[in-house]
Amino acid sequence: MGRHHDEDYKRDHSGAVQGRYEKFVSKNRGFWRWFNLIATLLSLGLAIATFIIVWESEYDCAMPSLKVPLWLVGFMHLFNCLETILNLTGCEKKLCTCMFGCIFFSFELTVLIYMQVVYFDARDCMR
Repeated sequence: MGRHHDEDYKRDHSGAVQGRYEKFVSKNRGFWRWFNLIATLLSLGLAIATFIIVWESEYDCAMPSLKVPLWLVGFMHLFNCLETILNLTGCEKKLCTCMFGCIFFSFELTVLIYMQVVYFDARDCMR
């Protein structure tokens, strides 16, 4: 009985969460589309600006290069752009699983921590 109860709970709980999300999206369809469209354009613009900065930068010192974190930030913006495009097309219901969320969160957190470490190490180089 315990195993069947757990399976029923998982099925009911995941369905409830999915139902609330679908209800939110259908109720706020206009806002959701504009929000994701603006986020897509901003992420794309930030990615392009980051890559331009990396390509145009001539300054590099013996400390860990700031170019690596900038490349990662550019790819993070592209990853965010992909996520908002999935939201715009409705594919997030099919592709965004728990594993996708964990990978996304891990990537974002790793890039942010790495950026901070390299930035503070490179401050000595800028003096």
